[in-house]
Amino acid sequence: MWTVRIRAFVDPTRKVESFDRKYLGKTLSPQWVNGSTYAYGDLVSNSDARVYESEVFNFRCINPSGCTGLGGPGIYDAAWRASWEWASPFGE
Repeated sequence: MWTVRIRAFVDPTRKVESFDRKYLGKTLSPQWVNGSTYAYGDLVSNSDARVYESEVFNFRCINPSGCTGLGGPGIYDAAWRASWEWASPFGE
């Protein structure tokens, strides 16, 4: 079996989470604030020291009832998945 590697297309920093900033040129959304409440569709930025070496990403509130500031975006637990998603796939 043959393996062909084209090095020109290898980018170890390319991730879905950062596509909006690194490739679409979007800026970071306002920083998420613990204890605040966010409405459906609100955009915030946040990071987690345990994920991607604390790189900051944009997130969007997807909970129709709104998102509370507890368990902020990027924590990657069940509550996060029910309330937040990466904003990058939508170019927002």
